[in-house]
Amino acid sequence: MRKMLVSALCLFGVGQAQAADLPSNKAPPPPAFTSAPVVFSWTGFYAGVEGGADFMRRQGVVTNPALATTTPYRMNGVGGALGGMIGYNQQLGPMVVGVEANGDGVIGGSRTTNVRDATGAVYGVNARHNYDADLRGRLGFALDRALIFAAGGVAFGDVKTTMTGAAPTMMNANANRVGWTLGGGVEYAFTDHVIGRAEYRFTDLGTATTTNAATGVSDKVRYDSNSAMFGLMYKFGGP
Repeated sequence: MRKMLVSALCLFGVGQAQAADLPSNKAPPPPAFTSAPVVFSWTGFYAGVEGGADFMRRQGVVTNPALATTTPYRMNGVGGALGGMIGYNQQLGPMVVGVEANGDGVIGGSRTTNVRDATGAVYGVNARHNYDADLRGRLGFALDRALIFAAGGVAFGDVKTTMTGAAPTMMNANANRVGWTLGGGVEYAFTDHVIGRAEYRFTDLGTATTTNAATGVSDKVRYDSNSAMFGLMYKFGGP
């Protein structure tokens, strides 16, 4: 009897070991959930502030018909610009298209020089640039959170010309100019909402002419500038 019991236990153990070696019909556990990485999108509205350096060029001509003189002159200088922007981007694959409006006040935009013509007459000329405003289209290439872009469009500016002469001549006129602007730069999204920018802009506001009705003396000034601008923007909406 004892031998039979031992034999039965041995057979039971062998059966259990063989059963453990058989494949299990139990379903495997589900894979652990991992969220997909969020890809940044440039699509959306944004607004921000900007500032930088404005390298101004003023090229003018003083004409006195009574003396039959035409005297060119040039005034260059460096000022500052401070303002803001608002815009919208739409990302299409790696390409980004958009539109943006900018407005900047010009700091130190006044330049003065004395112009002496061929007869020895001296004219004091002051050309002042008060503000810039732009409406630009944008085209860029996105590298995840970095954006390389070009921008161009219509530019508006307020300029003021004042001239005094050797004879009792004085002219003082304001002019709202319409011109064009073109440039480009790079942006980087530090977070899903905070974006930094560095860019270059060339702005041409054309020429402004001021004429003294009594004497016929005129001053024609061309306004253009090269600007290095830096901005900080807030992007609305999701990433």
